[in-house]
Amino acid sequence: DVGVTEHDEKQIGMYYHLKDSEKLPVVLMKQLEPEFESSFGHTLMIRKVGLDLAADVDKGDGQVILIDGKRGCGKSAMALYAAHYAQESGQLLLSCGMNDKYLWDDRLGRIDIKPIEGMAYPSVFAMPDMAQRYFHWLRDTYEDKMKAIVVKGNYGVEDYYDIKPWADELEQELNPTRKLAEERLIPEDKRGTKPSLYDFLNYASQDRAIAATLTPAFFEEIRAIDEMKVCIVMDEFNSLIINGTEKDSAKSEFMEVEVWRDIPRARLSLVDGFVSMAENPPKNGTVILAPTFQQYKRIGMERYKKYFVTKQYEVGYYTPEENKNAFLHYSLSTALEPVVQWEEYERIKGLTGRHPEEFRKFTGLGPPCREGAAFQ
Repeated sequence: DVGVTEHDEKQIGMYYHLKDSEKLPVVLMKQLEPEFESSFGHTLMIRKVGLDLAADVDKGDGQVILIDGKRGCGKSAMALYAAHYAQESGQLLLSCGMNDKYLWDDRLGRIDIKPIEGMAYPSVFAMPDMAQRYFHWLRDTYEDKMKAIVVKGNYGVEDYYDIKPWADELEQELNPTRKLAEERLIPEDKRGTKPSLYDFLNYASQDRAIAATLTPAFFEEIRAIDEMKVCIVMDEFNSLIINGTEKDSAKSEFMEVEVWRDIPRARLSLVDGFVSMAENPPKNGTVILAPTFQQYKRIGMERYKKYFVTKQYEVGYYTPEENKNAFLHYSLSTALEPVVQWEEYERIKGLTGRHPEEFRKFTGLGPPCREGAAFQ
């Protein structure tokens, strides 16, 4: 296995194993989880478009890059490839999406769009602040990187090491992160002349109100990082866009319009912050967007494509070698009989764009199998 930072054009069409995949954002891994579980583990194809994306990530010059293509053609795979490259090359990798367990897990305050009898969307009103939980996770996951980044702005915080005591036993039960913030305080003799982003996150994670207040400041800090490059990857990006009208919002899988109306905007400040990165990216980094393909959701993407996207990759074109390997890989990973069942699988249609009989000739896989025969 060659590391992702060492890939070159000689390896196009080959598959490789993702090193340290447990460190990649769960939201990106989850998109390909069914395929990973049923095939060869955490593997991705090395594609020409992936190498081009990696080169853009390496530049880190403030670009907003859109990965586009038909459903099933590999948008999520290329987003994950770019994220893996960023991680392995030492960049700060951030992500947000519909499958992010740190935001939507029931224990952490998932928004439940199905009301329970006698209760009006209970998790909306009992939902722990997403920003508080995210800051808590980010502080511990990227501890070394966070300690290396100095806070640039002045946000009216007198003392980033001032962790407030609990008001009462009930707050202690409902807000365990305050105790954790107290335990994670940097010792006084090891503090820098200016607070680090680690100190910022630790201070913000102690309380949901403080976290919500400092969320805009957090994204300003991400934009201003100069100690290292930053890569922000958002899969199913148009599912995160909360449009300005009820009519538009009802078209999004993010939440039903009835729920959207009832949620305080501060509770969604983290999602808003990530979406804003597509409009104002880090000066020393890259933002990568991979939208979901459903046509009825693409309206919300047009504004970003028109005003903010600086480069676009169409990932639906595969070379004959890429097509052959991807088709074989997906056939094995789904136990699919591609000649008979191909119309049932969006991934196959996304890869081929043609009838399987034509496709087999195109890729050199041999003559078409008779109906019902095993794939060879």
